Amino acid sequence: MRVGCGGVAKTIAPLFLLPTSLYQKIIILNMRTSLCKNLTKSQIIGTDTIDGILLKIRNGYTKDQTLLARSYGKGTPAYDSLKERMETFTPNGYFNPKRAVANLVDFTGFIYLDFDHINSKKIITNTPFIFSCWSSLSGLGFG
Repeated sequence: MRVGCGGVAKTIAPLFLLPTSLYQKIIILNMRTSLCKNLTKSQIIGTDTIDGILLKIRNGYTKDQTLLARSYGKGTPAYDSLKERMETFTPNGYFNPKRAVANLVDFTGFIYLDFDHINSKKIITNTPFIFSCWSSLSGLGFG
């Protein structure tokens, strides 16, 4: 599962949730987010909750695609082609009928950050405003 709209997330690594109250977690995890067929198609193909997306990431929903992309190497034509075909989600809101500011139905309050070429996730996971973190599609960064 990848993130769209302002950044591309990629996954297979475990999820790291930072401490927050149980009530806040319940509210946050039940927020809806939009699913798109891929990065270039802004038409919404479905919805999921933040919790549903994070569970997919944790459980390796795109593990096979991610491992294949990594075997090609970041920046190769095969890698870029696969990346462009992977399903995306938009953590910052729920949009309908397509991903565009004018179609924002509900804002989650999340902003996706894409950290390229970082060797350690510790600086990311030790930051109080980071809710979750996973390895990038290339394996050379974190989202």
